[in-house]
Amino acid sequence: MTQANAAMAKTASLHCACSCSQGNGPNFESSHSKSNGIGYAGIPEHYDSWGRRQSGVVTLESGARIYPGSSSFGVDLSLGGSGQSIEDVGRQDQVLFGPGALDRVETRSNNYSNRYQYSLALSAVLGFGIVRDASVVEDVSVLESRLAAAGILIRPLSPSARAKLAQLLVIRPELGNAHDRPDRFLWRELERVMREDGALTDGKLDSYSQLHLLDSYRLGREWRRLAGYFAGLAVQGSHDHSIWRLDRRNHDRQFYAGDLILAADYSTRRDSRSESNRVYVGPAVEWHRPIGLRWQWDISSRVLWTVLQAEHGLRTQSSASGAWLVADRWQARASVQQFRDYLFVGGRDDTSPRDEWMTLGVISLDYFLEDHIKLTAELIESQRQRGPDVKYSFGESFSHDEGFFLGLTYRFLGRVSAPGLMETMRPL
Repeated sequence: MTQANAAMAKTASLHCACSCSQGNGPNFESSHSKSNGIGYAGIPEHYDSWGRRQSGVVTLESGARIYPGSSSFGVDLSLGGSGQSIEDVGRQDQVLFGPGALDRVETRSNNYSNRYQYSLALSAVLGFGIVRDASVVEDVSVLESRLAAAGILIRPLSPSARAKLAQLLVIRPELGNAHDRPDRFLWRELERVMREDGALTDGKLDSYSQLHLLDSYRLGREWRRLAGYFAGLAVQGSHDHSIWRLDRRNHDRQFYAGDLILAADYSTRRDSRSESNRVYVGPAVEWHRPIGLRWQWDISSRVLWTVLQAEHGLRTQSSASGAWLVADRWQARASVQQFRDYLFVGGRDDTSPRDEWMTLGVISLDYFLEDHIKLTAELIESQRQRGPDVKYSFGESFSHDEGFFLGLTYRFLGRVSAPGLMETMRPL
């Protein structure tokens, strides 16, 4: 048996994840309640209710920013769509015990409703300003710090060498157009730039450094380091369509002195459809700023007015986010979004406007300790309020959702042992 064949690896890991959430997405809910007490006019009653809800949401978004020629004037285009389905099934049983010879009144109601709605939105912003992706600047800084920690550099890289490394990392995805195995050609150019700069120990990289230098250091969702601003005039169009159906079946029975004196069955069905097309115009601005190698700030805002003759109102959309990034260990993110829709629609049955607002806040924290612990925590809170709508029989509604997500991966035991071939390896 050779030494290579005698090598043995032993690893063990423990993964624990838990979540508690409310809100959008695929969802299944059920409820059941019973009660005994005094009902209307002091009549004793028994009440039993059961219900089930199934819902799902699908959202798609895409966008592009186009600059003709070398001008700073550009057009930002975005297209989004969402679809939602909600199905409710419920049953209510109620027994009223009457006075005197009237024993009781039994009522059973079966309800079934489903709602389908979809939305499409197209937005175009004609504005001035350039937003660049500066993530490569941080990538070069991480690469240099890893080289220094591995003892490969005899001195810091020069500014010109850092600029050339950034250019190489920018074109890294394009190397696949010329080579089937692009990584080896990338490493050849990276090593050449640092060797010509005179910063490499012995003028070359070892294989460990090569594999470690470009390890991903961003945890959770990819966070781009954007820099710049873009401001201009926005035109936004939207189309909303919804279908709502309700089926209700009732079965009533009345008993007098223990005998059935009345039995009645009846059913109701209600269908409603709504469709709206809106066009908004107004200013839009976004601002992105990396502050050093650890902080990233992003802000955007739109204030839009309706332009159709049958409507007049205001829509505001704003968001702000900040990130604290520390390579290889910590990453913290926080964001808040606000939406407000205040709209008067001509031809409505009432004079009250459509008034709806929503806020969403997210706080995330990622921690990575190499080979031992990877921890991700996220807290989400949202609030939404919608005013009454007499035309569609919707009353005023308010919702408050909170969600907490925690993911933990811990390697509590691990070892690679190959006597005579290499030293025993354990988690770092």
